[in-house]
Amino acid sequence: GNRSAEVSAAITDPNFGAVNMEVQTMLDGLELPTGVEASLGGAAEQQQESFAGILTAMVIAVALVYVSMVITFGSLLTPFVILLTLPLAAIGAFPALALTGRELGLPAMLGLLMLIGIVVTNAIVMLEFVERLKREDGLNTMQALKQGAETRLRPILMTSIATMLGLLPMALGIGEGSELQVPLARVVIGGLHIFPNAQAVAV
Repeated sequence: GNRSAEVSAAITDPNFGAVNMEVQTMLDGLELPTGVEASLGGAAEQQQESFAGILTAMVIAVALVYVSMVITFGSLLTPFVILLTLPLAAIGAFPALALTGRELGLPAMLGLLMLIGIVVTNAIVMLEFVERLKREDGLNTMQALKQGAETRLRPILMTSIATMLGLLPMALGIGEGSELQVPLARVVIGGLHIFPNAQAVAV
C-alpha cells in the first residue's frame, strides 16, 4: 500500500553486470529522506536469483559427485583428493574472463558448472589408474604416481585440447547469436588450459 515510482531503462552495454554495479553504487550514494528506499529490480533482480540458483546447483553437483565417488572407490579420502583439483580450474577460468574483458555473468557461471564435471573426470582418470597400480602391481605411492602420470597425462591433455579447440569458435564469437555464449566458452577454455598443466606439475 505504499507509494512507489519506477524508473526503467534498456541496458545497451554488453557488460550487464558492470552497469548494474554502477547503478547500485549510485543508489547507495543517494541521501534519501526517512522512510524512502531505492532498489534494483527487473533483469538485475532476476540475475541475482539466477546466480543463487546456479551456486546451489554447484554445491549439489559437488556433493553428488563426492557421494558417487565414495561408493565407487570405497574410500573417503581419494574422492576428497579428486575434489581438491577443482580450484585448479578456477585459477585459469577467472583470469580468462578478466583478460578478455568479460563479466562473471550467467553464461560464465554455467561454464564453471561444466568445468566441475570435466575436471573431476580428468582427475578420476588419473587417480583411478594410480590406485589400480598400487593395488594390483604392488607399487608404492610415488612409483604409482609417476607411472600413472606418464600413462594418463597424454590422454588427459588430448581430451582437454580437443575440448578447447571445439569451443574456440564459440569463444571467438563466430556466428549469429553467439555473444551470450562467449563467456561460457572462455571460462571452460581457461579452466582446461590451466588444469592439465597444474595437474602434471602436482604429480
